[in-house]
Amino acid sequence: FRSKAIYSAFIAGDGSVWLGTYFGGVNYIPVNTYAFERMMPQDNGKGLSGKAVSQMMEDSTRQIWIGTEDGGITIYDPLKDHYSYINRTSRPFYLGINNVHASHDDGMGHIWVGTFLGGLHEFDIKKERPPSIPIKEAMPVRYPVTMYMPCTGTGTEHSGSGRRMA
Repeated sequence: FRSKAIYSAFIAGDGSVWLGTYFGGVNYIPVNTYAFERMMPQDNGKGLSGKAVSQMMEDSTRQIWIGTEDGGITIYDPLKDHYSYINRTSRPFYLGINNVHASHDDGMGHIWVGTFLGGLHEFDIKKERPPSIPIKEAMPVRYPVTMYMPCTGTGTEHSGSGRRMA
């Protein structure tokens, strides 16, 4: 574990512990082991898309969404050891800006991502299509850093501090 600046952390459904760092990649401890594994930024499709890991979460398919301040989102599938990316140039999903600060899986097939000065993005992962309305323009919040989803009384805070969004 090389970085002393832990920027984000979470525990996945399988019990693995994930620590995102500021310019030190992601360090994680898989289940049933006691040693850290490391994921670093790489340009070859086998690592993180950015260096400052600001947000992490697990979606309903057990993929790990890793938000960065400088490279958008890396989606890591630990079962297949596969990486995919969402950023300003990716399709069908894309970000208006690559500075991610909040994320949430609403349990209904949508991932919500808050960006710094880029607004809120909704991704329909079941249909693999971008949102039908530009949420950035429909919402006055330009830098969501905390999300609450009070759907069925099981809403969960997912990131940072600042303005709350319901």
